[in-house]
Order: sequence, then C-alpha cells, then structure tokens
Amino acid sequence: MLEKLKTELVEACKIAFGHGIVGESSGNLSKKDSETGLIAITPSGIPYRDMVEEDIIILTQDGKILEGTKRPSSETPMHRIIYQRRPEAGALVHFHSEFSTCFAVANRPIPMVTFGLISAVGGDVQVAPYARPATENLGLGALEKMGELPAVLLQYHGGLALGSTLPEAIAVAEAVEEGARIALFASFLGKLERMPESEIPPFRNYFLKKQRVI
Repeated sequence: MLEKLKTELVEACKIAFGHGIVGESSGNLSKKDSETGLIAITPSGIPYRDMVEEDIIILTQDGKILEGTKRPSSETPMHRIIYQRRPEAGALVHFHSEFSTCFAVANRPIPMVTFGLISAVGGDVQVAPYARPATENLGLGALEKMGELPAVLLQYHGGLALGSTLPEAIAVAEAVEEGARIALFASFLGKLERMPESEIPPFRNYFLKKQRVI
C-alpha cells in the first residue's frame, strides 16, 4: 500500500515539474492514504526530475516519520495541519509558480475571470497574510483564508492547492497559475470583470465529476 502511495507521488512530482507548477526542487507535494491517514511527502532539496520512491517520506499526521531517510519538506507542518483540518483533502501541492506568486507578493486575490478558476476553484483565490515558512501558522493562515475552497495564495510566498487526488490538486494549481497569468495581462486592457456567480455550479460540478470520477 505504501509503495503505491510513493509511486503515485513520484509520478505526480514529475508531472508538476513538467507542467511548470514547481521548480527544480522548489515547492512540495504530498498525498494522504485514505485508509490509514498516513502522509507521503516529498523530501527537501531533491530535484523532482531525479526523485525516486526511496526519497519519499511516510509520516503520521502528528509528524512521526515511519519510513524514509531523507529530510522531509520544510513545509511539512503546513501539510499536516491542513490534512487535520480538511479531512476531505487527499493531496496537496504547494507551488511557487511565477504569476501566482506575483499576486501573492502584491497581496491581491486572483479574481475569478477564467473558466479554469470557476471550475477548479469556484471563487476568487484569496491571499493568506504573511506567516513564517515551515511553521503551522502558515497552514493555519491558509486554512482561514481558503475557507471551503481548494486554493489559496500565501503572501510573499506562492500558492497552495488541494484535491481529493493528486491529479485534482495539480489541476487546481494549474488553474490558479493560468488564472493569475490571464488576469495580470487582461488588467492592462482595462478593468477586470468577474464571471457571474451563477456560472459556478455547472462548471464546478463538471470539473469534480471529471477529476473524482463521481
């Protein structure tokens, strides 16, 4: 069971890196086992392109390491607290992609102006106030600002996406980055107009059915 968890996480890391969601070794990903609640998380400082199953760390939600010899991601406290407070989360992607981070640094939410945002997020992507990296406070601030949505920006830092599965979490992160890029460029042309709230249910439901196979 744990070997499958590790394999899925390694494959997701390579996809996220290939899609430009994470850098060479920046950002971090994790996946929770639905049966045991154990967390598989990426190690610190290992390039995603070189990552193998033996690099992945398995730990409990209270932080006890069960498998792995590498140092777990410095953002492990954030991952742990979010899994504890958002039990529906099965995977997390913390990313520093360029356009999302621009909004995070400017302390400006990404408005819901694309079909990707309306379907993958279901609202504006808010900015959590600055908290020191590698602390539970970073996760607590993220939880407060994201509410029931699956994405949030971290001031001066980057973004966080969650999903029931790794593909869903990656899709959310990609939608956030695409939305940030389009919103930034479109703002040069004039005032941004958010998509109507009435459009959320059909597009959001379609996204969830596609990603969660429900």
